[in-house]
Amino acid sequence: LAQMGVACGAGGLIHLTDMDSIERSNLNRQFLFRPTDVGRLKSECAAAACAELNPALRIRHYARRVGADAAPSGVVGDDEHEPGARGFDERFWHSLDVTINALDNVEARMYVDSQCVLHGLPLLESGTSGTKGNTQVVLPNLTASYGSSVDPPEPAVPVCTLKSFPYQIEHTLQWARDTFEGEFAHAPESLRNWLEHGDAFLASLRDEGGSGAYEVAVEAVAVATLTPPTLRSCLQWALERFSDWFDRSIRALLEQYPPEHKTDEGARFWAGSRRMPTPTPFDPQKRTHTEFVRAAATLRARTLGLPPADAAAMDAALGDALQTLRKMGVAVARTRGPLPDAAARRRLAQQLSPCAESFEKDDDANGHMAFITATSNLRAANYGIPPADAHRSKLIAGRIVPAIATTTAAVVGLIAIELLKLACGRTLDAERFRNAFLNLALPLFAFSEPEPAEEHSMPGLAGGTYTLWSKIEVDEGASLTLRELVDLLEGRLGAEVSMLSYAGMALYSSVVPPKMQQAWLPVGVEQVVEAASGKKLPSSSAVQLQVSLYDEENDEDVDA
Repeated sequence: LAQMGVACGAGGLIHLTDMDSIERSNLNRQFLFRPTDVGRLKSECAAAACAELNPALRIRHYARRVGADAAPSGVVGDDEHEPGARGFDERFWHSLDVTINALDNVEARMYVDSQCVLHGLPLLESGTSGTKGNTQVVLPNLTASYGSSVDPPEPAVPVCTLKSFPYQIEHTLQWARDTFEGEFAHAPESLRNWLEHGDAFLASLRDEGGSGAYEVAVEAVAVATLTPPTLRSCLQWALERFSDWFDRSIRALLEQYPPEHKTDEGARFWAGSRRMPTPTPFDPQKRTHTEFVRAAATLRARTLGLPPADAAAMDAALGDALQTLRKMGVAVARTRGPLPDAAARRRLAQQLSPCAESFEKDDDANGHMAFITATSNLRAANYGIPPADAHRSKLIAGRIVPAIATTTAAVVGLIAIELLKLACGRTLDAERFRNAFLNLALPLFAFSEPEPAEEHSMPGLAGGTYTLWSKIEVDEGASLTLRELVDLLEGRLGAEVSMLSYAGMALYSSVVPPKMQQAWLPVGVEQVVEAASGKKLPSSSAVQLQVSLYDEENDEDVDA
């Protein structure tokens, strides 16, 4: 969007929200984050990176969850009277021209879709799963919405929960799976390319604009060249990773959100499904700890091209590493010097034969599930989650599909094309737009016109039909009573109102005896809504009601 010139004019503004923080595993599947950003908010870093690409870009970032129950909260530095500054309320949605989804769960997608339908906004919806991707264009009053078709149940939970605050073993297994890909697939592949092509490989990554891929490659090279490639150095690397992932990072999280931390609304931060973690220092007497170190060191050695070690050699090297640990502790090298020159690189190429691992859960001899299980259970222990044995871990991990940057890039390009059509078209014409489905593994690219909105018959209604986009705007003043509203709706719709409800709570029903609701009929609609919900309505907010009508011809109630 930044490079397309979106939201660069006087009235332009991009609202970007993501409550998740950056993990190292995020670096290899996007182009905006760098290793120095790990631990920071994704929305903040993405907004800053886009502003660097185009200083004229006007963008506002949030760390706010998207959903019907998301609590309002402000944004530091923003005017509280600006749309979005106090939450994704009605004023916020009315300020938008188009919504672009990049969400990771059906619940949030359904919520955004419902708000776009309610406020008559175009929606560009998309998603990826491994090599598969899809895009959908939702046009007001013309096409079906995302919620018009029911997706199958999700096998996973939102990424923000998985990455930042896990509370199920599935979350820790996905985290372990991402870690495996980063350390034993992407890192050794970058090292191999550097050994073969030298600094030209790194320069090509930098020139392509993939700062995340470039930084990951540089770090992989720096770590591999820091110490001589031996089994003992691999064990030391595994001990450093243990301390970093399960001890230091947890302490840093607790410094950011102490046990007594409160939300903006004054509620306890560590409550509900948000579990407060506990740091786990390495303990050689605990089996899970040593299993992790053995599994991680074995995979590290294999990806560097070292010969396999027997059990005796592993025990001896582990003993030496633990003795060093007791004397000196674990020190993770954070500062890297200059990369080796061409001569040193050639010497290193004679010692190393990097080879990326391809995850295979069904081969017990490759050590993949040993690493995944140990890593997952250690992270589960951090958060007080019951562990899973190797068999259950294998079943769960086998259903997880890693994200692929190529698929993401293809979907982003397709969405950008549809956005250009929206920007260039004076009138919306569904025939100009395309939904897309792709599978890069086949390869398959399929395009189709957006599905039209389904029409429903309503003889008494003007035009005789209605769609999901149909709505009745009533602007008769705040003094309008419930009885007057029912009469007004029946007059406009030419049918009997069988039920009038607000947020699932019935305000009026034709089947309730008149005496039971007589007291509420002469009361103002706003008062009735506040009494039913127990909440004071914002003064600037419109009241959104759902009406059900009795279809006399078909003898049934119809939601209008």
